[in-house]
Amino acid sequence: MGNEQHGWRQLASFDLAVPHAGLSMVRFEPAGTPPYEPADPCGHTILVFLVLEGMTGPWAKFFCGRDVWIASHARGIGAWVSERKDVLSALFWMLTLWRMRATRKDGRGSKVGSRVPEAAVCPRPSSFDLQLLLALLFFALGLMSKPMLVTLPFVLLLLDFWPLNRFPINSPMKLVAEKAPFFLLSVAVCIVTIPAQKGAGGVRTMANFPLMVRMENVPVSYCRYLGKLFWPANLPFFYPHPGHWPPVAVWGATLLLSGIFICAWMMRRDQPCFLVGWCWFVGTLVPVIGLVQVGFQSMANRYTYVPFIGIFLALSWGVPALTKHWRHQFLSYSPWRQRPS
Repeated sequence: MGNEQHGWRQLASFDLAVPHAGLSMVRFEPAGTPPYEPADPCGHTILVFLVLEGMTGPWAKFFCGRDVWIASHARGIGAWVSERKDVLSALFWMLTLWRMRATRKDGRGSKVGSRVPEAAVCPRPSSFDLQLLLALLFFALGLMSKPMLVTLPFVLLLLDFWPLNRFPINSPMKLVAEKAPFFLLSVAVCIVTIPAQKGAGGVRTMANFPLMVRMENVPVSYCRYLGKLFWPANLPFFYPHPGHWPPVAVWGATLLLSGIFICAWMMRRDQPCFLVGWCWFVGTLVPVIGLVQVGFQSMANRYTYVPFIGIFLALSWGVPALTKHWRHQFLSYSPWRQRPS
């Protein structure tokens, strides 16, 4: 964790302060430690459900992804207790996506593993649309909770690709320009946060962690995160940075990540959910993957709160589509099965 607490996170600091005035959304014990609140993951899960139900239509197929995501919260309970900013930032992340979904008159997208017809794509929201302003407000509040949310504009572009399927009838530059206010907020927060971290001594210099050491840690950490997702064992609160990783681990992790991306890219036309889900996972971890080294940790469980949604997104829509012609459909219990249209 290092000196990450010195980062620019005004709203999280406020949320930790208001309990002393009796105004907190969570109950604090006399010792000052917030107990685990089931309402946090449940509320976030409901928001994820509302966002994806509005974008994809066949909402029943998301039940399994929702349930898996709820189950994954058990890995981060300790992190949530000590890192209230992760809970707050995730809340505003979901609220931003929810309001962006509402800016379209018909935000529904595709069936499992398919692309939506062009007629179902909605027009560009008005610059003065109230819902867009609300989305910007929620995004700003999320950035004030935790600057890790700077990647959200890129996720909005991913959702334009699938499930909204807006790329066929809109130029990429037009879609990027549409997200310009979000990109500007992200840039502004980066300009404020990095000097604040450096001033507090949180950002490690190249003398402490050379560029090669940081680059080696990137693929290994991605694979370790995936491993913790599918086999959540040995979850310490702090993962000390080892310095140099063995070359076998670095090259093995790099080949695995490259192979997954190549497979997702090859399936982008028939199963775009895999590419979107994988890019969601990889992209949202970029600010904390270690290229800008803060503290002495190599990774942290709390960082996966939002990124893992991308993996569950890919699995919830991709696995049923890949196995729909099998005699015994893989994971064929009702939440995964595609209802006949």
